[in-house]
Amino acid sequence: LDRAVARAVQTPASAGGADCDLKVISEAVITSLPRRSTLRIAKGAVVTDLAREAAASAHITLERV
Repeated sequence: LDRAVARAVQTPASAGGADCDLKVISEAVITSLPRRSTLRIAKGAVVTDLAREAAASAHITLERV
């Protein structure tokens, strides 16, 4: 699962966040990111409740693009 998450989440070197092309954002995706970062997700992506809680706890912003 970790490899799949790593492939799906691309972190641009100069940006302060990561882009994700997954259709479902799970806790595993969130916990793979550094604290206080931003994850850019598709407008139609589903974010699980546990992922939302993990993001809030780690101060990770979910940005729909």
